[in-house]
Amino acid sequence: MRAPLPPDEPGRLAALYDAHVLDTGPEEDFDDIALLASQICGTPVGLVSLVDRDRQWLKAKVGTELEAMPRDLSFCAHTITSHELLEVPDAQEDGRFADNPGVGPLGIRFYAGAPVVLDGTYSVGTVCVVDREPRVLTSPQRRALRSLARHASVQLELRRYARHAGEIADQMRQVDRMKDSFLATVSHELRTPLSTIRGYLEMLLEDDFDAETSRRFLSVMSRNSDRLLRLIDELLLLNHLLVNAIKFTQPDGEITVDSTAEGEPELLITDTGVGIAAEELPHVFDRFYRCTAAEVMAAQGPGLGLAIVKSIVEAHHGSVHVQSEPGEGTTVRLTLPR
Repeated sequence: MRAPLPPDEPGRLAALYDAHVLDTGPEEDFDDIALLASQICGTPVGLVSLVDRDRQWLKAKVGTELEAMPRDLSFCAHTITSHELLEVPDAQEDGRFADNPGVGPLGIRFYAGAPVVLDGTYSVGTVCVVDREPRVLTSPQRRALRSLARHASVQLELRRYARHAGEIADQMRQVDRMKDSFLATVSHELRTPLSTIRGYLEMLLEDDFDAETSRRFLSVMSRNSDRLLRLIDELLLLNHLLVNAIKFTQPDGEITVDSTAEGEPELLITDTGVGIAAEELPHVFDRFYRCTAAEVMAAQGPGLGLAIVKSIVEAHHGSVHVQSEPGEGTTVRLTLPR
């Protein structure tokens, strides 16, 4: 009898695949779990199994040479439909398994399996034991089997966290490289107008130029001062917007920066953070306004960031708009005249 699918099979498979453990080599931690299950329960076979879309794959095994089997024939496919231990004292007397080929030719009579649960939700596999004789586990043996299944869950979670930590470390290194490149560019952009202003000031101070030449020098210095002010404004804009996005986005979230040049230039900063409630959106540009999420998360800052952004953008005759959905994220759209 084919086992019914678990309530959230797509989510279960996603959790299994995110563990990146299918078709990997033997590992001592899992081998120990299979061995302990066999020894504690007094059975010839102990397994750590993972139930894929169409197969049951054995991560660790004692007492068998099998690598995998079709899911349709799997006892464990029944176990993963809940978070409870499944015990089959005599498969020949159980209507779910009596016609299973493993019961006849292979002689399987007894099965007990405890689900391996990820994220506290998804049963992705089992720690199970098999015997060729009918039997019943004792209460301590059942407790031990559940404990070993929890241990297998922890091992999978640890591997997943280690992999995610490695990915985050790689991203941080990439961010550091981008930061170094950005700082080098900013340094160059700031130094250029400053060097020009300084050069003209030195000439004005050291030599006696006529009024017309002095006016030309001062005009060049004025243009470079305006350029410097624009650069500082742009840096302040990016700083406030990015800091806000980072504050309210979880470590596994995403922040994107995009721009368009068609029509009026636009800059869009989008995050997958906590979002802002509709009734709070009209107040986000108010000075010293802090939204509910800022209070709940104890986010630092006096509530001036977006107010400063709005004043800078409007000083350049542009506009700024915020779109947000709680739990979905926020998009800030800056529009500037050409």
